[in-house]
Amino acid sequence: MVRSLLAGCPVKEDVLFHEGGPLTAGRVLTMIEIFLLENGFESADTIFAPGRGGADPHWRGEGPLRMGVPIVMDIFPRSRRSRYHSDMSRTFVVGRASRSVKEMHAAVIEAQDAALQRLVPGVILSEVHQAVCDLFRKRGYPVVGDGSQPKRGFLHGTGHGVGLQVHEAPTVSVSSDIFMPGDVVTVEPGLYDRRVGGVRIEDIVACMPDGSVRNLTNFPRDLEIL
Repeated sequence: MVRSLLAGCPVKEDVLFHEGGPLTAGRVLTMIEIFLLENGFESADTIFAPGRGGADPHWRGEGPLRMGVPIVMDIFPRSRRSRYHSDMSRTFVVGRASRSVKEMHAAVIEAQDAALQRLVPGVILSEVHQAVCDLFRKRGYPVVGDGSQPKRGFLHGTGHGVGLQVHEAPTVSVSSDIFMPGDVVTVEPGLYDRRVGGVRIEDIVACMPDGSVRNLTNFPRDLEIL
């Protein structure tokens, strides 16, 4: 719904318009909540963070939407029937992204793929997180915990458990938690830079009772909406 909305907006002086006025992050957040409610879900604190403010991983977002800037969208709806959550993030740029944002996005996809490849039953989840950190370091991005608190780079853990709470065990970070049948976790590497904003991609992955691992997120990771 959101991708289609952004793709269909007219643009005036690099600002997206909808129903006669500038389209704002707040308006999109309202539309997301209504859409989810109409489909049997509820949401709170959804993130739709455009531009430089998206460098704060927890900023919900505000202001008009513009061409060429990254928008971090993080949705964690809860089923009104089962009371279980899901969780998903994507980053969009309407139009052409800058070189730095494209490089960040490519590195985040590569880091997520590295994590997904290692996410097998019995793995110590800190090893999955370490693979993500190593990939980002290799690409030249600072990582939280490397002796200081960086203002840019990878600023949080790789993921967390999801269930009746949106954040629960196990943790895909520096902990010694083990990925076991019945676990559902997010894989959400991200990169942040106060000069341009943020890029985060998040899928949700289940370890099934038979030991198979299933990515439950069925949505492309494309950056640009052209």
